[in-house]
Amino acid sequence: MVAKGESLNKVLGNAVEADSSKYHQELTQILLSNEQVTKAYELIRDRIIFTNERLILINIQGLTGSKVSYTSYPYSSIKVYSMENAGTLDTDCEIKLFIQGLSLPISLSFKKGTDLKPIYKTLSEYILRVN
Repeated sequence: MVAKGESLNKVLGNAVEADSSKYHQELTQILLSNEQVTKAYELIRDRIIFTNERLILINIQGLTGSKVSYTSYPYSSIKVYSMENAGTLDTDCEIKLFIQGLSLPISLSFKKGTDLKPIYKTLSEYILRVN
């Protein structure tokens, strides 16, 4: 059961940690045989999934949510990453991932007030382990 504060955070666009076993079941067809979902975060409709091998970004699109985009980033391809909290006039905060081979960074945007430290720490645990 989701606590009231957590469901309100998802509606507002704040990342909420989710049950990683739920996503392991959901992603079984795309995960490697030895790959495990270790952490998962939910936004309104999007998901940030950490496995022991890669970062998976799930973008649910369309009115019915039937169009789903899965993008995988091996931790070894993430060379630089940054966290930016919202300022006085900013409405959001973000984590930027600089991926080897891409000219522009990937931006993960969150509503102002979202605590990005747990996500940043998880990124650090995996990226620094392989680079």
